[in-house]
Amino acid sequence: MSPALLGAVNIGLAGIFGENTGPLANVRVRDLLFDGIPLCENSALVSGVACSIIRSMSDSLQNMALQPDNSIRFSLLNYRNGTLGETYNVSRGNENIEDLARISLYDGQQYLRYWPNTEDGELSTCNMINGTDSGVFNPFVDINKPLFALNPDICRTVEIRYESDVEYEGIPGVRFTAEEWMFNNDDGCFCLNITQGIKREDGCMYRGATELYTCVGAHLIISYPHFLYADPVYANGVIGLTPNQQNHRIFVDLEPHTGVVMRGAKRAQFNVFMRPLQGITVTQNLRTTLTPIFWIEESVLLPDEYVDRLATTLLSTLNLLQILVPVAVAVCCVVFVAGVVLVTRNRLRRDKEPTTQSPAAENPTPQSE
Repeated sequence: MSPALLGAVNIGLAGIFGENTGPLANVRVRDLLFDGIPLCENSALVSGVACSIIRSMSDSLQNMALQPDNSIRFSLLNYRNGTLGETYNVSRGNENIEDLARISLYDGQQYLRYWPNTEDGELSTCNMINGTDSGVFNPFVDINKPLFALNPDICRTVEIRYESDVEYEGIPGVRFTAEEWMFNNDDGCFCLNITQGIKREDGCMYRGATELYTCVGAHLIISYPHFLYADPVYANGVIGLTPNQQNHRIFVDLEPHTGVVMRGAKRAQFNVFMRPLQGITVTQNLRTTLTPIFWIEESVLLPDEYVDRLATTLLSTLNLLQILVPVAVAVCCVVFVAGVVLVTRNRLRRDKEPTTQSPAAENPTPQSE
């Protein structure tokens, strides 16, 4: 933005933002996400210059919507509200049961297009489509292998790894979690280097945060809630955060024989860099800080109806098998041992019985010469 325009914005803040002329404002989450925050409702002469430019840009910005009264509404996700989700092509697992529910195409594409590919043009790992949609996983879960799930809201595949055995409503399960590796940015393809702020020398975000500009079209930074697992350069920038694994990380509890999700939660925090802007007076005392806006949780619990069905059909069968298999093995062993005993006994009897010969054999008839 040119210095002249910044000067116009500085003078006309009230005409652009209304009552929210400070660096911070209290707004409803619904307004920020969907309904929109009003801009340029009462633009005067000076603010009208800036508002005219904003209006001209609104057609190309999915977060800006021009209203019938010529005002503007800014929202993060309204452009997706009321729209159909992208289509998935998934495997039935006919050839390999481990491929059950695995996504092969997302919106007709074999890979994502949000993240940079390699320097030689090869597909980067960040753009690969891997795993399921997290609603179900393949049966016979192998706890020694990670699981993957595509999360379109953050435009990437999430890797989860086995943590521990758990129990849900009396049903044994296994817990998989996504921890510090989720936003570690070791895969260079998650480094956009678009949003200005506190970054490493190579332009990547420090551990625990990732840029989302190419995903959502806004200068948003994603992290775990309360900057869980984040580098101190972010975690120590805001007072009052209390990160803990139980409340702030991604996890899923699975029934390992079926891959059914019994309990789980997706959690993410959205942040922006607050920093001083040259020419904007209200920002001059700001220190560049990664500042949380809000965090969300999408959780699931297996309904009682399906818990009962899982317990009566699957667990009853497994419990019956746990009884029948040892019994069958024991019966087979008894039959085998009994057979060996009978065969051995018959052989011993034969060895002990005397051999008898006929009298003719004992006194052969002499032959005449």
